[in-house]
Amino acid sequence: MTILDSEYDTNVRAIIEITNITRYGFELILKTFNNTKQWGLKASWMACPAR
Repeated sequence: MTILDSEYDTNVRAIIEITNITRYGFELILKTFNNTKQWGLKASWMACPAR
């Protein structure tokens, strides 16, 4: 997770899920739940070559 920006007076609840993983890619799902007021949520990924 590279950015997490939320309301200052509420609990922070964030979920990051990785689904549909193949050798060519995947899906990244970012979401919040309950009463979280989220202004920004960001994740990044970097590929590294196999050794």
